[in-house]
Amino acid sequence: MNDLQELYDVHSYTEKLDLARDINTPAHILEELSNDKSYWVPIYVAVNPSTPIHILEKFYNNKSRNFAFKLAIAENPSTPAYILEALSIHYGSISRTVMFNSSTPEYVIEKTYYQSIKSQLKFC
Repeated sequence: MNDLQELYDVHSYTEKLDLARDINTPAHILEELSNDKSYWVPIYVAVNPSTPIHILEKFYNNKSRNFAFKLAIAENPSTPAYILEALSIHYGSISRTVMFNSSTPEYVIEKTYYQSIKSQLKFC
């Protein structure tokens, strides 16, 4: 067993959550935590601004990931613009979260805003 695996095995669930959300957690630990079998640990990794982009891309491309993952990725300021743009098509909480993400390009914010106005007008 390698040192990383030993470190990972001895951590309690609460310690894993703390590591997953800590911006000072090294990338290789975040990578390990991204594969955790629990529900919340990978979500905390997804929202951590220190999470490497390839892990965010992996989460985004995993179609079995649910609403909470999409919301966490939308909130993360390190999420690439192309993912934020793709997430902006979701109505409700996810598109609002994309709009308030400080890294969302202006054109995505405008597009999302106009989409939400258009969808509201359909119901009038």
